[in-house]
Amino acid sequence: MVPPDASQALVKTIADNFIAERNSTEVIAVGMNSIREICARCPFAMTSDLIQDLAQYRKYRNKNVMSAAKSLVQLYRHIDPNMLRRRDRGRPAVGAEDLKLAEFGEVRAANYIEGAEVLPSDEDDVEDDADGWESASNASDDSGDGEWVDVPKSDDEAEGTTGYINPEVEALSPEAKKEKAAAVSSARFFSQKEFDIIRKKKIADIMGTNKGSKRSAVEAGLDKEPGQFVSLSDIERLSKRPKETRADKIAGSRVAREDRGAFGKPKPKMNPHASTTNKQKARGKNFMMIRQKVRGKQKRSFRDKQISFRNALVKQLKSK
Repeated sequence: MVPPDASQALVKTIADNFIAERNSTEVIAVGMNSIREICARCPFAMTSDLIQDLAQYRKYRNKNVMSAAKSLVQLYRHIDPNMLRRRDRGRPAVGAEDLKLAEFGEVRAANYIEGAEVLPSDEDDVEDDADGWESASNASDDSGDGEWVDVPKSDDEAEGTTGYINPEVEALSPEAKKEKAAAVSSARFFSQKEFDIIRKKKIADIMGTNKGSKRSAVEAGLDKEPGQFVSLSDIERLSKRPKETRADKIAGSRVAREDRGAFGKPKPKMNPHASTTNKQKARGKNFMMIRQKVRGKQKRSFRDKQISFRNALVKQLKSK
């Protein structure tokens, strides 16, 4: 574990060099995502003053920077909400009142696994849910022809994380939940499937507190635990497509012209020996030869129309 003094200096350097108004929006978004990935693995790297300053980028004019700032605020809502301003903490999640970040080097020993109260007391109940997966895997092994086997999705996968909310468990008091979790944890060893159920139940508790249309767990970055290595796509995550440069526009226009016919060329004459029209001949004439004709086609003023109309009437009277 990295000491807070070293990690805080690193995060402060990234914030000073990347997250600044003089930099482009892509640079600010990369710096914000880098700080988020560092803080997800080392929460002590962030200070209260710095997280409150970075939280103000939630209303930035660029969508990439705004999404990166929201993801950083969302991270500390579930790590240590007390570091944020009160308006940035959001609605309290399940068990948020007991949430407190452990001090550096502090050891918290628990006699149960948090969230184990959602599991049944009997291990056979969990194994029954996995029978469909085992039968599908056996069928794929027996086929041996290298073709894909369609496995139907369960209702829990179709509904998302809402299928892991048990009304009977939700009705229990916090003390009863801890007692049940301790009883289930001490009864047997948990399988990987049971750990997945506990993790999805925690995600359902976090996302269930937000009313209305909100981001999914995948979009909020809560669907997976931070690993040892950071993916480049997590740092260069862009919510909005970047603006195309002039070179990109020229390359795109050239690709679009490949399947298109010749543009701007005159249509060939049906008879190559036929003469040209007067319109085509006028294009090659000198302007001084056709200026009277061009001037006559221009829009005349009301005064010119009056003079021409008077002259026409005078001429008509003289002819009588």
